Amino acid sequence: MPRNRRADELLLKALACGSSVESAAQAAGVSVSTVRRRLRTAAFRKKLQALKADITERAAALLAAASGEEAKTLVSLLKDPAPAAVRLRAALAG
Repeated sequence: MPRNRRADELLLKALACGSSVESAAQAAGVSVSTVRRRLRTAAFRKKLQALKADITERAAALLAAASGEEAKTLVSLLKDPAPAAVRLRAALAG
């Protein structure tokens, strides 16, 4: 894989995950000016936006999948005759 293509992949991943320009440059092994230059190109920004959207979509799907179990747990805790503080400690320890 060409070096600049690999650097772009590393930059995209770092920036999509919230890294600063400086941190992304360091992670990709390029200069800050290179990152800024890449961010000025429409194609790079489009790839970055698509990657951010994908990350957000995956995170939302994970949360949605887990929320059913979370709700069941909360309902069962509400029905428990134990004091609220005990139920809360049990939920946090679980």
